[in-house]
Amino acid sequence: MAVAIPDSESTTSVCDWLTSLGLAMYSSKFISHRLVRVDQLLTLARNDLHALGINNRHHVDILVGAIDVINAVTAQDNSRSTTQRRRPAAQESAQRSNNLHSPTAAVVDRV
Repeated sequence: MAVAIPDSESTTSVCDWLTSLGLAMYSSKFISHRLVRVDQLLTLARNDLHALGINNRHHVDILVGAIDVINAVTAQDNSRSTTQRRRPAAQESAQRSNNLHSPTAAVVDRV
C-alpha cells in the first residue's frame, strides 16, 4: 500500500492522510488532541496512539508503519537538502582552486 505523505500543516492534510490509510474514523481523535501538523505525527508511538483511544492492533500497526514512512521520507529529504546546500560551496571551492592553478580557466570563467 502506498502511503500518502501529508505536505502541509493543515487539519485537512492530516485528515486526508488518515483517509488514505483507510482510517478516517480517527480524524476526530487527532483533531480533538490538536494533532494536526505533520511534525506532530513524526513523534507518535504506539503508546501515544493507544492514549488517543486507538486500540485496534491492526490500525495501530498501519499508523505506526505510515509514521515510519513519513519519518524515512522526511529524513531522506533533509539529507538531500543538506547535500544540495553543501554541494555548491564545495564546487565553488574546487573551482576557485582550479582558477588559482590555471590562469586560462580564470579568464574563461569571467567571460
